[in-house]
Amino acid sequence: MPVIRKNELIAVLYLENTLTEHCFKSEQVQLLNILTAQISISMENAFYFKSKMKAVRELAETEANRTKDQIYHKKQEEFVDRICHEIRNPIQGLLGCCEVLKHVNKKLTTHNIPVVNDELDTLHSCIESIQACGTYQKVITDDVLTLSKLEMGKVSLIIKPMSPLIMIQHIERMFMNDAAKKNIYLRVSVSDAVKNIVIDADYNRISQVVINMVSNAIKFTSKGGVDVGCDLVGNELIFLVSDTGMGVDALDQSAIFDRFVQASQRNMSEYSGSGLGLFICKMLADLMNGHIWVESGTKERSVGSQFKFRMPCLLSSPKDAEIFTKSLKREVSQASSTEEPENFENINILVVEDNSINRRVLGKMLDTIKCPNKSACDGLEGFNVFKSNNFDLIFMDISMPIMNGLECTRKIREYEQSNNLNRVTIIGLSGNARQEHQDEGIKAGMDDYCTKPIQKVDMIRVIGKVAENKAKAV
Repeated sequence: MPVIRKNELIAVLYLENTLTEHCFKSEQVQLLNILTAQISISMENAFYFKSKMKAVRELAETEANRTKDQIYHKKQEEFVDRICHEIRNPIQGLLGCCEVLKHVNKKLTTHNIPVVNDELDTLHSCIESIQACGTYQKVITDDVLTLSKLEMGKVSLIIKPMSPLIMIQHIERMFMNDAAKKNIYLRVSVSDAVKNIVIDADYNRISQVVINMVSNAIKFTSKGGVDVGCDLVGNELIFLVSDTGMGVDALDQSAIFDRFVQASQRNMSEYSGSGLGLFICKMLADLMNGHIWVESGTKERSVGSQFKFRMPCLLSSPKDAEIFTKSLKREVSQASSTEEPENFENINILVVEDNSINRRVLGKMLDTIKCPNKSACDGLEGFNVFKSNNFDLIFMDISMPIMNGLECTRKIREYEQSNNLNRVTIIGLSGNARQEHQDEGIKAGMDDYCTKPIQKVDMIRVIGKVAENKAKAV
């Protein structure tokens, strides 16, 4: 007898009796029909159960794989964070020592002793070389770490009001000495449409792209110079970097934004570099819904290259633009006194840092600007030193043994509150530049966060704000 499911034959119930004929009467056939119907229902339930079990297994496998991927990416992220911290720490010591040595060298030069001056010139040259090597190491490290974060999808845009004009002027100051050393010009031109606008964008990521473009242009230009421009076309901001260098062959123009690629094998032998810079620029441009490309040997310019970067331009609201402009004026006022301040003798500072070299170097950097300072090698010691002194500012490393910087900051804030003390300014220091890491510091009670290596000018800017607030409170 047929077993039917949804009008389809799925089985046959076969019964046989060889002992007698016509053994299956109508009543028995009716019972068998009921039985085949029940068999059909049971088989349908079995098929349904089987499909559900398969779906459950597949879902469990998917969840297990997702969990494995999450664990893998978490470990990868932790590894990048750890490497970031471990690499930036020695760079902090290296560049910090250069800052201290430059200060000492400058003081000795003022004595104007002919016999010593020649040696001081040699020392100055050595310091410049060490600083250049440290800075180059920092650039390579930043490139590798940025690439790791981009590929893990861990780079998010931090949208805030910014001035394209201020950014271009800052980049110009960054590279003026590099261009002068090569005896080439560096010219900047910003259109009238850009000069007074304030836009909502990620300042650091935009400047990272433009800085790489300018750096490459100067590196590959030996005669003539580099022009940097910025214009507003429709609702797009366009950055242009033109140079009079060797140019880029037509065959290389499509590949130059690939990873580990320079314009040619000859360039790789003549010029240093990881080949990651433009690849990272392209990824950042894509992240910002922008586009970066190169033109070389154009009708307007028979030599050199033109690198262009365009991105959507979103103007800030009038209210945000006004707040940004006021904040900018305050920063300009403070910056005017941060190049070489007379001293900060009334600003007491605590440095909490587990790396002994960095601890000493940061202390020496503070000595050069006459800041009274003490130090601690971990959060627990830092908390105890804090309780027995009166500090205006604390530079707090994040990753430390015994007690980390986050826990130490929380304990300091609790101690201040329970003892009705004035709030001390705490600046977090870390080799980790992730926004989540910075947010953790602010949530713990830190006032700001600096990524290592911190430079002397950054320290002066922070201390200047503390000094200004202290003067107002008197």
